[in-house]
Amino acid sequence: MNELAKQETDNGSAVALPLSNAWLGEYDIAVVLLKKVVNDLRQENGALQAKIDRLMLEYCPDEMTEEQRENWGLDQRTSRLSP
Repeated sequence: MNELAKQETDNGSAVALPLSNAWLGEYDIAVVLLKKVVNDLRQENGALQAKIDRLMLEYCPDEMTEEQRENWGLDQRTSRLSP
């Protein structure tokens, strides 16, 4: 089996590690997998917060905090369909 797992280094960059290496024990594999789960959950949380902010802007903009408005503004992108 020559699967790869990514493990973050201290500076935040990802390193691909072969799972078949003898030195990569079960603990190390669990750490790599848990980091992936945490990353996936952070991305999902960000997407859900963006949806909440979008709905609030549409239906109750007066109840949005300044931070929510700023975050919403930072997440805006130009459409690929724009001329």
